[in-house]
Amino acid sequence: LASIPFGLRSGCTDSGMGKLMAVGSRIRQDWFRLYAGCMFLLGCQYATNAFPVSFFPAFADDLGFHSMTTGLILAAYPLGISISSQVAPLIIWRIGTRNTCVLGLSVMAPIIACFGFVPDVADGNDARGVLFFLVQFFAGMCGALPETTCFIMIGSKFKEHSAAAMVGAN
Repeated sequence: LASIPFGLRSGCTDSGMGKLMAVGSRIRQDWFRLYAGCMFLLGCQYATNAFPVSFFPAFADDLGFHSMTTGLILAAYPLGISISSQVAPLIIWRIGTRNTCVLGLSVMAPIIACFGFVPDVADGNDARGVLFFLVQFFAGMCGALPETTCFIMIGSKFKEHSAAAMVGAN
């Protein structure tokens, strides 16, 4: 009751207060659903990239890649995210938040799957290195779409506590 502004609580009857509290509870549930949904989306996006990348350095050693090449391949994903996140708000504004998340994850998943087929497609280490780099780069570009969408939605919903919400999201 103390969190309700005085003007609203002064004229409320018991039934009116119950309706007001129900609205507040619904809003908190909506915020929780949004936050939990965004965390799920970010978790899926990070897991899709983290799974193949966690095994890649040992695999790259078996292929005979230099450690510098392995580092460049692993840096391609964040490079793609940093470039794509600059235009992601325009895409979000153009096609909407839900469509942007679906588009980003739907395109990123097969690109990550292609990561596993690179050794079968390319013959030499130079070609494999380029393909590994390109797959990671384009996966990062697609991964920036749901990530940026979630950060925009969390930032706009939790305006009063945006710093704490963003710390939790990161």
